[in-house]
Amino acid sequence: MDLELKLKDKHTLFTRVVNGQEQRMKIDREFTSWLKDCHEKYDKQIKFTLFKGIITRTDHPSKRMQSPWATYSAIEWDGKTYKTGQLIKTIKTLPILCGRILQFFLYGDHVEDVYATGGEVQIALEPQALYDEKKIIPICKIDRSVPDKAVKKYIEEEMEKFPNKLSVTWPEGDELLPNETKHAGTTIGALRIEILNKRGEAMQKLPGASHGGSKKLLVELKVILHAPDGDKEIISHISQHGGKWPYWFKRMGSINKLGSYTLKLQVVLNESNADTYSGRPLPSKIFKFNIIGKHISVAWLKVCPVYVICPHNLGVLESVV
Repeated sequence: MDLELKLKDKHTLFTRVVNGQEQRMKIDREFTSWLKDCHEKYDKQIKFTLFKGIITRTDHPSKRMQSPWATYSAIEWDGKTYKTGQLIKTIKTLPILCGRILQFFLYGDHVEDVYATGGEVQIALEPQALYDEKKIIPICKIDRSVPDKAVKKYIEEEMEKFPNKLSVTWPEGDELLPNETKHAGTTIGALRIEILNKRGEAMQKLPGASHGGSKKLLVELKVILHAPDGDKEIISHISQHGGKWPYWFKRMGSINKLGSYTLKLQVVLNESNADTYSGRPLPSKIFKFNIIGKHISVAWLKVCPVYVICPHNLGVLESVV
């Protein structure tokens, strides 16, 4: 019998003897089972410690693998201890992730500390102000060579991607200056706006761990009249980025009512219209201005002498009006 050909044949059935009884089996499945048994008994690579409990993971794509999962608060791996709250960075993930450990998962009905291979770790992505999400990755993708200082520096550099300020220009004139006083009937020019991060880079969405997780950014414009009987919103518009052109607001018509005003530009999230993300405020810019009465031009008339001629007296009388 050609053993190599028999092993390659998917339809080949093998027989093993258990307690004197023959059992048919598939060699690939038996090999996998034997290998797993060897890992659990003899491989001392990772020690799972601080057992928490058994859970069902509905997030797992395979229903057969959703339960049981043992959860742990720490592991010991290659002489190092990793525990809940610790910062880690990943390797061989796309993109590279950085986060705080939430818990460890090990498939199986374990009830105490155990040595095993495999397993997964759940992390809260950092910086939280940017990502605000959790990820589960294989434990083997933890970068064991990176020092803590490098991880913290990576987080600081990532935070530079968060929206920082608004750049506002008035390409068609009629610029509105801070605390400016204008006459009734004035117009406010078209606004061109860019959202900039701390690196000075223009952005249209929040960075995410994946493209699908990115959140689009909008810019909201409001003009508010501070009237004696309370604030009144007289203009409200919202602008989204056009891809090839920036955020843009058209010229606003005549403003005639006298009083104090505020023009506010606020970055908001497309999905919820929220002006904060993960507890951190998104950029805004405020212009305060006043509207006063129209300017009236006064023309001065030059008074000229008027001469009156009397029919009975050819004398000339001079009078001034």
